[in-house]
Amino acid sequence: MRYSDDITALARAAARLVASGPPPPSALPGDEQQAALVCRDTVAGELRDLTRAVLQAGPDGTGADPQLLATSPPHALHAALVDLPPAANAGRPLTGALAVAGGPLTKAWQDAARAAAALERYHDVAAELTGPNAWSLARDVADLAAALPTLDADLATALPPGHPAAAVLLQPGPHGLLRLAAEQTRAHTAGLPDGGADTQLPPRRPLPPTRTLADLPEATAHLGALLSQRGAALTVTEARAVTRALLDGVQLTAQVLTATHHSSETDPQGPAALAAQHLQAALPHLQHLAYGQIATLTPPAPSVLLLARQIRERLATLTALVDRLEREHRPADLARVAQPLSRWALETVPVAAAVRDGLHAAATTNRLLAPRQDIPRGRGSALLWLPTTAPAGGPHPVLDAAARSTTALAAATGPLSAITGTPTATDRVRAVTRLARQRRLQRTTPSPAQPATPTTAQPRPARPPSTPTHPRYPALRRPLTRRDARCSARGA
Repeated sequence: MRYSDDITALARAAARLVASGPPPPSALPGDEQQAALVCRDTVAGELRDLTRAVLQAGPDGTGADPQLLATSPPHALHAALVDLPPAANAGRPLTGALAVAGGPLTKAWQDAARAAAALERYHDVAAELTGPNAWSLARDVADLAAALPTLDADLATALPPGHPAAAVLLQPGPHGLLRLAAEQTRAHTAGLPDGGADTQLPPRRPLPPTRTLADLPEATAHLGALLSQRGAALTVTEARAVTRALLDGVQLTAQVLTATHHSSETDPQGPAALAAQHLQAALPHLQHLAYGQIATLTPPAPSVLLLARQIRERLATLTALVDRLEREHRPADLARVAQPLSRWALETVPVAAAVRDGLHAAATTNRLLAPRQDIPRGRGSALLWLPTTAPAGGPHPVLDAAARSTTALAAATGPLSAITGTPTATDRVRAVTRLARQRRLQRTTPSPAQPATPTTAQPRPARPPSTPTHPRYPALRRPLTRRDARCSARGA
């Protein structure tokens, strides 16, 4: 999917919310209110972050100034979106809001939040847009921001009377400046052609489904690709979400492989036993990585959190299934689960390596924070966080745990490949080298099934020289000179 598809999906979701009109009073039940408010904050925050990326503005903006309407409408639009207050309670994740099963209004806001989260991947490349392409993206944001005051008013109507978020959604000051900034930006970009920003923004690969056990390897591989793209921008929230998913899955795989070894393998050093040992060795390091005292100040990527949550939910379902199979003593069914779980465990090595490299890059760029150890913990000690520095004994313990977990998971690659029948990277390199050697031998050695014909077996006739040869040295080809002629006459 491209940028045009993602921005169109958000525009359609916003259009459905506007077209549905004001809902009945108190239309949202208690469990759906915070979910709809979190989705609203996600939409408003994505429009703010996208405008900030294309303008290359600072994280705090320039403040709401009416003079910006005349000098720079896009900066006024960004300032109005920054001053737009959040309506949901702090600390509510988007993944939890998307998991709430609600009515039509809540589902419509969830669709809008999913479409807004898909635009997060364009933040880095939006700063590279120039000229009409940058103005085209600003116009798209202005078109969507113009609908926010109406959507906020409708959402405030759906809340019960006296709800604290209703007063936030109905503030006239931020919404009035937002309307004016959106109108001015749309007026400045009225003559631009459609699809200008779509030509320079790369396409987006949709998130793979995680409905069954067979979907987990592909979803985990996609998660590793997303983490590799994050690089130094990887946040601790993303690293913890991914590590906890790996922790659940690795523990489950080790449990299944141990049961398979006891029921089917007679060799104590069989593939299932070795793989279970290496996976169990990675569990303490993953535990330390998932709950270590580190922090970052940048917001996480919603796509990474969403995919990690989906993988963890599917692994929780499999854990319940494995526990039931063990209680019912069904080793044959456990053996059938072992192979796809081992195939999933093979995909955890690139994911763990991406987390390790991302945290190391974040620490190198002073984005990774850790609490000071030289001050006793007490009141106010939570504010004493500094960039991580390598102590005299080695790297930070959390970074060391990330490296050790990756090493332990990589050591299990060989036994897991023997279980699944999937060749390892070393085996693939050896196979390619062997194939190249065989092809080289086939080119140099004639095949006994196809003997050479008399025509090809005869030696090739000598090619006549293009220039006269030297009289004494026939192999030396060069034109004859008068001195050569005198030498040949004297010799005769």
